[in-house]
Amino acid sequence: MIEGQIQILVVDDAPIMRKLLGDILHKMGFQQIVEASNGQEAMTRIEHGGIDLVLTDWHMDESSGIELLKAIRNDRQFKTLPVLMITAERNLEMVKYALQVGATGYIIKPYDAKKIREGIESAIKKIKPPAKTEPSVIPNT
Repeated sequence: MIEGQIQILVVDDAPIMRKLLGDILHKMGFQQIVEASNGQEAMTRIEHGGIDLVLTDWHMDESSGIELLKAIRNDRQFKTLPVLMITAERNLEMVKYALQVGATGYIIKPYDAKKIREGIESAIKKIKPPAKTEPSVIPNT
């Protein structure tokens, strides 16, 4: 996937954080950025289609990023949608829990463009379908 072709959903209840992350993504070459301010709005956007990657804040007022992650993983259609948790959470048990629930990865705040790019590249590698190979032909002998 090329940066310009990936549609990224940024989920955060703080408008300034959505703008900051969106600006970082735009500077990195990602042009298709969609925003949501809570889990319900995020699920509506995901169900509408076209989302390739979700970047969600962990702690939000209306619903947590974990609740959104569970909703995504409970929907068969979106089970493999990559979800990166963005968090200030440094408790290793909580991070493990997010991964067990189905997070593709996590980015610890404060973040910069390098951390964001590394997280996105890692997530994309995990979901990229294997290269198609030509079927083997066994000659009749």
